[in-house]
Amino acid sequence: SDDSVQFLFKVDELDESIVTKQNGRSALFKVGDDHLAKGNGRLFIGFEGDNVVVNSNDSSMVIGKKSDFVSTGWHHFAMSVNRPLNHFNVYMDSKLTYQSDANTIDGLASDYAALGDSAMVGNFDIFVQWETALPDYYIKDFFNSGFYGTEMGMKNYLPFHYNTSNSQDTRVLVFSANNEVVKYDADGNVSTKK
Repeated sequence: SDDSVQFLFKVDELDESIVTKQNGRSALFKVGDDHLAKGNGRLFIGFEGDNVVVNSNDSSMVIGKKSDFVSTGWHHFAMSVNRPLNHFNVYMDSKLTYQSDANTIDGLASDYAALGDSAMVGNFDIFVQWETALPDYYIKDFFNSGFYGTEMGMKNYLPFHYNTSNSQDTRVLVFSANNEVVKYDADGNVSTKK
């Protein structure tokens, strides 16, 4: 089926000792139980060596340089899979950075999906999964668009915040229950939550 995923992320640093334990990798987004193995028919988006990669179906696609996305502020990741037209597109900061055939990427259906991992120190905001292939113009206009969470084709929406009006009828940003700081120990176990 057609799929699209987009999210905002900010990586302040990567704990290289944990990255080493994870075969030189750190995930931004992963789908499937064995998220570190290539060829398992699932998806890994993250850092591998000096690159930002998308791995799926025995394919490893370099979509950027790690140094451009670690300790450099907020970034926008988006991917769109259009199976009838056989298009797979990846965007970083709303710019098309990778194009391939749709058969290089597996679907997003799984019992397991996660944002980030224990090696990453940083934040996520606005994770959206679509049951449709988003058009190029929509992805490029992401920063000028807002979501209600009820748009047609939207499968999952995690805003991590929402806007509301206060008693003076002024719009304010309020953090949602999805907004949580989770810290991990060296073995990848949750050590604290705030």
